[in-house]
Amino acid sequence: MSTILFRTDASTTIGTGHVMRCLALAQEALDQGHKAIFLMLPGADHLKERLTEEGCEVIELKSSRASTGDIKETAELFKESGALCAVVDGYAFGDDYQKGLKEAGVRFLLIDDYGHAKKYSADFILNQNAYAKELESIYSDRPDDCELLLGHEFVLFRREFKNANPTEKVPEKAKKILVTLGGGDPDNITLRIVQLLKQVADLDVTVVVGSAHEHLDQIKSEAQGMKVICDAHNMEELITEADLAIAAGGTTSYELAFMGVPALMFIFADNQIRVAEDLDRRGVVKSLGWARECSNEEFLASLRAILADQGLRQRMSETGKSLIDGGGTKRVLDKLLNL
Repeated sequence: MSTILFRTDASTTIGTGHVMRCLALAQEALDQGHKAIFLMLPGADHLKERLTEEGCEVIELKSSRASTGDIKETAELFKESGALCAVVDGYAFGDDYQKGLKEAGVRFLLIDDYGHAKKYSADFILNQNAYAKELESIYSDRPDDCELLLGHEFVLFRREFKNANPTEKVPEKAKKILVTLGGGDPDNITLRIVQLLKQVADLDVTVVVGSAHEHLDQIKSEAQGMKVICDAHNMEELITEADLAIAAGGTTSYELAFMGVPALMFIFADNQIRVAEDLDRRGVVKSLGWARECSNEEFLASLRAILADQGLRQRMSETGKSLIDGGGTKRVLDKLLNL
C-alpha cells in the first residue's frame, strides 16, 4: 500500500474544482487499496466532510497558502506519512513553492491549466485540457526528468463516471436543463440564469450549487418549480438525465463531453478561456464568453436556438463522446505508482 498526499484548497473565491479533481485521483488510489491524505487550509468544511466520507484523511495546515511555512508543513507531513508522492493543485503554488518542496525531498505531480509558473520543479506536470499539447513550450523550464502528461487522455474523472452510460441519441425537444456554474460564482450568475430560464416555457430545470454559495437562499427562493441541489455527490446521474447543460468552462465541461451532453458554456476565470474556446472550436459546446458580459438577450437567443436544433445537439454530443474516453484517472495514477 502506498500513501499519496494532496495539497490543494477550496473557497468561494477559487471555487471547488481543484479539490474535486484531486478527489478523482484519490478515489482511484483508494479503490486500488492505497491511502489518500489531503492537506488544506481552514475552511470549506463541507468539502472536507465529503473527503472524509470518501475515506480520505484531512489535515488542516496552520500556515498561509504557498508560504514558507506551508512548504515546511507539507514537507514534514510528506516524510511523516511515508508518502510515495504528493499531488499539488492550485494556482498559488508557483516557482518558489515548487522549488521549496523539491529541495525538501518531496516528489510531486503538479496539476496545471495554463502555465501559471515560470519555472517548474515537479516530477510530473499534468495539464488535462484537450488543447494542452499545443502548450508544451510553456513548460520548457523544467527538470530534465520531469514528465509531461498533456491532453484529454489524462482528464481526471471521479468514481461515479466509471460505469456511466453516455447519451446515445439526443431528444427531438430538449427540456431537461442542468445548470452547473462551479463552486465559486462570486458574481451570482446562477441567480440571473435561473431568472432567465423562467422566461422559457416547458423546461425541467435542475440547478447545482455549492452549500457555501453566498446567495444560496436567494437562488432557492427564485427557483420555484426547479430542483436545487447543494454539493451534489451524483453529478454523473444529473448529467445523464440532462438534455442540455449550462455550465462553466472547468472540469465539468469534460464530464459533459464524455457523457455526450451538449452545453452552453460561460467563462468565469482566465484559466477557462482556452477551455471554452477550444471546445467551441471542436463543436462540443457553444461558448457564450465571459458570464458577466453576456447579455440577457444573447443568452436567451442562444438557448432557444440550441433547444430547437436537434441536429446541432446530436453533433455536439457525438463530438464530445469521441474526444474523451474516461480512462485518464487510472493513467495518471499508474504514472505516480511507478515513480
